[in-house]
Amino acid sequence: MSSIQISNRDLSVSLYPATVIHADKYTDTRGGAFDLPVRTTLHNDVVFRSKQTNEDWPVHIRNLNLPIYSNQDVILIAVEETIIGYIDTRTDLYYYTSTDFVNNFDLGIHPNKIWITGVLTAIALFFFLPEEKNLLFFLPLIGMYFFYRIHKTLLNYRAEKAMDSFLSSR
Repeated sequence: MSSIQISNRDLSVSLYPATVIHADKYTDTRGGAFDLPVRTTLHNDVVFRSKQTNEDWPVHIRNLNLPIYSNQDVILIAVEETIIGYIDTRTDLYYYTSTDFVNNFDLGIHPNKIWITGVLTAIALFFFLPEEKNLLFFLPLIGMYFFYRIHKTLLNYRAEKAMDSFLSSR
């Protein structure tokens, strides 16, 4: 067991040899007619079986087209006991089952703090600005939204780079 540091937090990383006992890919299509546009989401339902304990670990993967199939030998990548990826033992390539490290491991600023700050600033602007400039109270909300998206994107990028460097040095 090793650890990586992301956003001033030490996260434990474990590797487990396993076999894919079930891999099912399907798409979910929504929209059309009056609910435009049509959106298609790719889903993968995968069940891994540990080679050490014979325990089964089901994982649901959204919006990632991964090369995974039944009876495939893999090494699972787990961070804080959450499976975030696997290494294909035949090709020695690794794949992430989720690209949202921020939400999975509660990294960075919590979104509620950002929204509360934006709403309180908007309320203050609404009451203190002259009436002809009342629409400016939307600016803090829009600014906080963009701040959160940029912050989350940068943290996910840093987390992925930390995982990449860990996996390349194994």
